[in-house]
Amino acid sequence: DLGAPSDQTAAAAAILPSNDYLQSLEPVVLPSSEQQEQQDATRLVGVCVTVAGLALATELNKGWIGGHQELAMSAVFLAGYAGIIVEESLGLSKAAVGLILAAALWSIRATAEGLDALDMEMGSALGEVSAVIFFLLGAMTVVEVVDSHQGFKVITQSIRPQSPTQLLVAVAAITFFMSSVLDNLTTTIVMVALLNKLCPDPEPRRFLGAVVVVAANAGGAWTPIGDVTTTMLWIHGQISTVPTMRDLLLTSLVSVAVPVAAWALTAPEFASKVVAGIIGLASAVVDNVPLVAATMGMYDMAAYPMDSSLWQLIAYCAGTGGSLLIIGSAAGVAYMGMERSAGFGWYARRITPWATAGYFAGLGVYQLQQWAAPQLLALSGP
Repeated sequence: DLGAPSDQTAAAAAILPSNDYLQSLEPVVLPSSEQQEQQDATRLVGVCVTVAGLALATELNKGWIGGHQELAMSAVFLAGYAGIIVEESLGLSKAAVGLILAAALWSIRATAEGLDALDMEMGSALGEVSAVIFFLLGAMTVVEVVDSHQGFKVITQSIRPQSPTQLLVAVAAITFFMSSVLDNLTTTIVMVALLNKLCPDPEPRRFLGAVVVVAANAGGAWTPIGDVTTTMLWIHGQISTVPTMRDLLLTSLVSVAVPVAAWALTAPEFASKVVAGIIGLASAVVDNVPLVAATMGMYDMAAYPMDSSLWQLIAYCAGTGGSLLIIGSAAGVAYMGMERSAGFGWYARRITPWATAGYFAGLGVYQLQQWAAPQLLALSGP
């Protein structure tokens, strides 16, 4: 029957907002071209004044900056971080703020250390950034080629949700297990591309994309090849394959199941309004790769041998902790670039509280496992 709606059409109709909801919305007044040009000019003037002020301050206080390099760089970093946080309300560009922040930090570093030392450090930093950029270009190209040949048709046809809640659970489950085989960055790119086909409405798609980030980071934490941080620990001998997968599977699963269950119960129509509580955990603010690298150098393998609970907790916390803020992981940053409407403030309001609940729930499950395993062995012994 050509007139009967298909399952996918029914699912799309369930996801799309109703007519009553659309009629209740206030009309959006877009700025005119003249107003837009005036806003762009104001932003440009603000950027120029900021750059000029930083340059003047650096020139006048070279001696002070040389003696207080850490303090100066910390102050500039916090100012740039604040600019990224308020970019939604001020209409700033995340990329522009990031570029200005990077230029200011490298300028302070050059003033304090000199150009010779700067060349080596900048070469190393550019190498790391270039590797991520070229990886993204290659991965997104492959995804587009596969999509153009209908390579994802099998997945999109197999996902036939009857409600937004079913779609939420299906996306989280697929992302979680896909990320354990692929890395979380590739998984995020693939899943966001699939969401563009599964969910045409931008508001639920933005929410589901954030769920993809949380599930990808959690799924990559329990296998040695699922995340850059766990791969680093695996290569350097801090963790091995079977014990890590055995001890962190349930932990990682709980860390994504708790927020997904909370979202499904409290926001079945993706309309929950939760006050954000930004948790100041290091992996949510600082890139988890240098964080894990620094931790690896702090502890001796003689005191903490392979598969010690310390290394397993580092693998879990560094991977899933990056989900607490959208800029806390490479997957989150890539998603923020692919979905323009997903900003820092929106993620902190809608995603951070439940991701934090899942993070601590996973920690509790891991501690319970570590306590219960010896008890069970003692009971089963002679």
